[in-house]
Amino acid sequence: MALNEALLVLLVSVFLLAGTAEADGSEGFEMWFTTNTVEMENKPIYFDNPLPKWLKGTLIRNGPGKYEMGSRKFLNALDGYSKLSSWTFAGNGSAYFSTKFLKSDTYKDSMSKDDVAPFLTFGGVDPPFNDVQKAEAVGHQLDNMNVNVFKFMDDGGPVFAAVSDVWKLYEFNESLATLKAVEAKHPEKNPDGSIGFINSMSCAHALPEYGTSDTYFNFYSSLSLIPGIKHKLTLVRIKSVNDRQVVAEWNTDKVAYMHSFSVTPNYVIFFVAPYYVNTEKLLLHGSVVNGMDWFSKQNTTVYIVNTKSGQIHNMDIANVMALHHINAFEFTDGKIAVDVAGHNNPFFSNAFEMSTIHNITARANSKYKTLVTRYIFDIQRNTYLKQNFQDSDKYLCASKLEIPTINEHYRSKSYCFVYGAVYNFDGKDFAHIAIVKKDVCGQKRDKALYIPNHYPTEAWFIPSPPGVATSEDDGYLASIFLDGTTKTSYIALIDPKTMTITNKAVLPTVVPFDIHGRFFPDVV
Repeated sequence: MALNEALLVLLVSVFLLAGTAEADGSEGFEMWFTTNTVEMENKPIYFDNPLPKWLKGTLIRNGPGKYEMGSRKFLNALDGYSKLSSWTFAGNGSAYFSTKFLKSDTYKDSMSKDDVAPFLTFGGVDPPFNDVQKAEAVGHQLDNMNVNVFKFMDDGGPVFAAVSDVWKLYEFNESLATLKAVEAKHPEKNPDGSIGFINSMSCAHALPEYGTSDTYFNFYSSLSLIPGIKHKLTLVRIKSVNDRQVVAEWNTDKVAYMHSFSVTPNYVIFFVAPYYVNTEKLLLHGSVVNGMDWFSKQNTTVYIVNTKSGQIHNMDIANVMALHHINAFEFTDGKIAVDVAGHNNPFFSNAFEMSTIHNITARANSKYKTLVTRYIFDIQRNTYLKQNFQDSDKYLCASKLEIPTINEHYRSKSYCFVYGAVYNFDGKDFAHIAIVKKDVCGQKRDKALYIPNHYPTEAWFIPSPPGVATSEDDGYLASIFLDGTTKTSYIALIDPKTMTITNKAVLPTVVPFDIHGRFFPDVV
């Protein structure tokens, strides 16, 4: 038995024999969702083993960092005020850490009032907003970009952007200082097309156009306010922060929530699950979760858009909520493979409620079903096949991953490996989080890493450079852990081939739970 496999078995055995909250692998979990107001810039950090000389660039991550303001607190962890963190690798073995709050308009307003200034939250606040504040919240929309980061082109060159599932974004610089809010003009086919619509919903997972280095695809949803006028969905090509072009635009009966999509060399693919905006409920409650309707017995609609011609194919598939798409590619016969982390409901709407996060009994009952699934679409025949992946006997949780990442060199191409986190991997506690490697090529190369009382973030794949890499899984996975026993955070570099930690550096302050991020190899 390999050393890492033996370690995993030993760790799981220790967990199974434990009887207390501290011993069963969930000690200190609540601290991961606790405010940390400390900010710092370029603090040296020191790894326990030498870093490879080729490792050069900056990892930037985004997520909640403050869960209350004054006497008012957020009810859902996903609403915490955005806090950016970065890890810069200089290429000479040295590394530096920075962390700062994103100074959004609502954050600054909230700080000045020592209260949560009204904006459209995900799960609401306590004490709740009054009716006037709820109306203000809907008007201010989701002005808290705490989900992801990108680097787009702007008039003066490349800029960093903090984003969420809305059209608006905030620019920041390499020191994590907030620069400005940007709400680019909507590039409708019809110049007057925005009249009578709310055009705020978009996506935190823009994807690069195949064969380009700085052009992205994204979408936005247009909510019609005029009875009898249908809603719209628009696919957009982003050439810069303000230069955005319509690729295709079509009408929809309802506006659905989507967090991600897929791109191939010739297509963009959307899975539109029946998780729809209810305008009346949204205005009544002033929060996203309470303003949505889920229809578990309805089909999911798939739109496949030809990015060259704008032609749209659509078909219905069995109900699935694909919060995160993994990757997609085209076969030589023209069929399209789309891999997703599929769910049977919008689990995220309540999985991260603070009342669940901070209650060990509620966490134990917080179970949801995720399954890595492949859909193969034949747009000529308007048919599809659904395929699941068999797990290795030793790693039965590998297909249950969420927050998936891949080697981005294989984006929109045939690939083998996806990495992700499995929450509640053993069915005992939401806090039991394993990082897994799933082999979608069927060669039984699944792996897993689980450390009791340690809580990892999304693991971003940093590929070895050309000339060094010889396989798809050559490189490192970078993940930020909270050690619940010592109450410290550390960055870990994980060998994807063995799923073992090879380099580790303790950080000068705790990094609260974060959501997404990415590595920028040209930024030091």
